[in-house]
Amino acid sequence: MDITKQKLQAIAMAAVAIPAVVFGARLVYGVDDGPTIEVPPILALPTPTPEGEAPVEVEAEAPPVVVEVPDDATIGDVADQVVEHIGSGEIDFFGVMTPNGTDLELAEFENEVGTPPDVIQISIGWELDGFDPSLIERIVDRGALPSIAWEPWDYRPDIWDQPEYSLSHILAGDYDDYIDEWAEGLAGNGQPVLLRFAHEANGDWYPWSEARNGNALGEYVETWRYVHDRFEQAGADNVIWVWGPNVNPFDSWPMEQVYPGDDYVDLVGLVGYWGHFGETPTKVGTFDSVFGASIEEVQSITQKPIFISETAATEEGGFKAEWIDEFFAAVTERQDVVGFIWFEVDKEADWRVSSSPESLEHFIDGLELPAFAR
Repeated sequence: MDITKQKLQAIAMAAVAIPAVVFGARLVYGVDDGPTIEVPPILALPTPTPEGEAPVEVEAEAPPVVVEVPDDATIGDVADQVVEHIGSGEIDFFGVMTPNGTDLELAEFENEVGTPPDVIQISIGWELDGFDPSLIERIVDRGALPSIAWEPWDYRPDIWDQPEYSLSHILAGDYDDYIDEWAEGLAGNGQPVLLRFAHEANGDWYPWSEARNGNALGEYVETWRYVHDRFEQAGADNVIWVWGPNVNPFDSWPMEQVYPGDDYVDLVGLVGYWGHFGETPTKVGTFDSVFGASIEEVQSITQKPIFISETAATEEGGFKAEWIDEFFAAVTERQDVVGFIWFEVDKEADWRVSSSPESLEHFIDGLELPAFAR
């Protein structure tokens, strides 16, 4: 069994007390809350019921996608079915990342698009952000799967070289207490969590890049494995490890050089935007022009399921609404991309879906496609 199956197996084991394993649930009711569980049609499947207890019926307004398993199935059997279903790309998930991940920001986004996200991603910087279980619980309470962009640096100053956060310092154990705080905290919380650690490592901008900050070749992979192993030692089997390379940036490292290996990665979460143009575009770009070559590069080194862990588009040139159409069509059609997370932030550009009424309308239309319909 590969590492993805092992992680999802652990998640399934933690969920034995409730009637189903759910990925991207809107509302989940445990046994004490009533006889039904309401889920969207992303993933719902029966789990083995504790001996002597009757299984609880699963119901939903929109029929869920149910993976049938025998009554005597083991947790390993269930995990195999989960991995197979997620990797199939039959049902796509969508997520969002707002500036601060507050309830107000998320409520505003949900009101605009009319559909609650399946995944909510928040950024955590090591310098300022200790483990706070309420961060996870708030997201789970909204019916979403938490995703943490876990970043080893101080994000406050506009300084990309931060010697105190060189990879050698992490490997020397300088941050062991912090790493263990998060590992033990997530393990104790028990909720399934996507953890996108030190993303865009094939670029040359973040302090964990091997291209800067005094880092040496090979240290990124060594650091990833070091951190991963401390989570394993803490029993954080509910953590789903997301490796998040940037799409073929200029002066980038080959992805293979910074890939931690299949035993240390569960999912691949590509990062890519339609924006940052040298010149104002005169026509809409394609999904493949942004992601195509990078997906091929990922597939040359691993067969782990791929999703887009961060994306958005700019209004520059006036083609954002068209690009949103192109993006949804491609994600829907491709079997090798299983979902995406939208970067809902007005930063160096206004990446929000509401940057224009037309863009918002097209995004809403995309969510109404069958692959995203809930």
